[in-house]
Amino acid sequence: MMIRTTDLLELAQAAIKFAKAAADAVQHKEQLTDAYAAWRSSEGKWGIHITRNDENWDAMMVATAEKYRLLQNAKGRERRAKAKLLVLAGKGGA
Repeated sequence: MMIRTTDLLELAQAAIKFAKAAADAVQHKEQLTDAYAAWRSSEGKWGIHITRNDENWDAMMVATAEKYRLLQNAKGRERRAKAKLLVLAGKGGA
């Protein structure tokens, strides 16, 4: 089976989109980690263990909610780009 040039172009574009989405997700994860650190610093919470769903955890989650939302959106874009890439790659390998 011959792979058409247009199929290869579409596959390459999907690979680039996935690479960008993956890099974006990594960047947003780093930004969320930085936001957690900034919150700990501003609240004087260094050196204490914060347990999920305790009052410190809840306060940190509220303070960093936007960064968390952006990370979840980026992860969703990454998942969709990966799925599309795998579908296109599967077409050429059949």
